[in-house]
Amino acid sequence: MKKLLLILLCLPLLFSSCSKDDKSAPLPTSTSTPQSVYSVIDISNSPGVNDYHFYASSDGTNIQVLSGSFSYTSDTKVYTVFPTGTSFPYNIGLSLLTSTPIVGCADIEIRTYHNTNLINTENFQIGYTQMSPPIFCDNLVANNVFSKQISIIAD
Repeated sequence: MKKLLLILLCLPLLFSSCSKDDKSAPLPTSTSTPQSVYSVIDISNSPGVNDYHFYASSDGTNIQVLSGSFSYTSDTKVYTVFPTGTSFPYNIGLSLLTSTPIVGCADIEIRTYHNTNLINTENFQIGYTQMSPPIFCDNLVANNVFSKQISIIAD
């Protein structure tokens, strides 16, 4: 009987802890904040009639510039990034689609905004300085196709 009493007295001690739980300390939480990103493309000095394909993120649009200048703002893409400080990719690009190329160089500027703050600017030329043999206006825009992935840090 003494052994049973001893076991019953020791049993609560086996399942209790010596440390005190601090229930007042907050649990760590991670929050996500919507991140809005969009781009603006300005095309100037476009020779003749030229067709372009511009994309920002996963949205693309065809643009026809009759001659001169044109400006276009992409749709705003909203990302939910978890947690703050995490980077996420945003792709931009432009292609010259004109089936009958024209000699001339269009000036291109693409500005990208994150939560309304300018975070990236790309300037280049697209087109041809001559057709036979074809010479591109900007060696960095091979075959009149520009593409870039921007790494954005979540606020």
